[in-house]
Amino acid sequence: MEIKPKFFTKTELADLYLSADAFFAPFRGEGFAINILDAFAAGLPVAMTLYGGPTEYANSANCYPIAHDLIPVGECYDAQYLKIRNAPHWAEPNVQSVREQLRKIVEDPMRFQVAQKARETADLFNWEATGKKLLRLMRELF
Repeated sequence: MEIKPKFFTKTELADLYLSADAFFAPFRGEGFAINILDAFAAGLPVAMTLYGGPTEYANSANCYPIAHDLIPVGECYDAQYLKIRNAPHWAEPNVQSVREQLRKIVEDPMRFQVAQKARETADLFNWEATGKKLLRLMRELF
């Protein structure tokens, strides 16, 4: 693993994804998580917490889900500076599951098929398809 503390241009970021063997995202919570969809588009096998926004497109067929426990949100920026009143939870990744899924990516003879399903999923989010979905929704609403 290598940490690169810098801001990447779009080209550099694409090159980084394309040079990787896998993508690892053991998050506690995410919105849409465009970085995961980017990794899908690059055809990478992805080990991730299957929770929150990414569940709109990620599933056990196109990624390697990391098991998690739902726990109350602890000390963090949001809890400190926002008035959170609905007792939110986040997904605490299970460390043993992290190990298992990373090992599985390395050993799984089906990893390329899983990555291909991820790439096919990412293809559903191109600008044309997204525009058509938005137009269809607007026609339904108005």
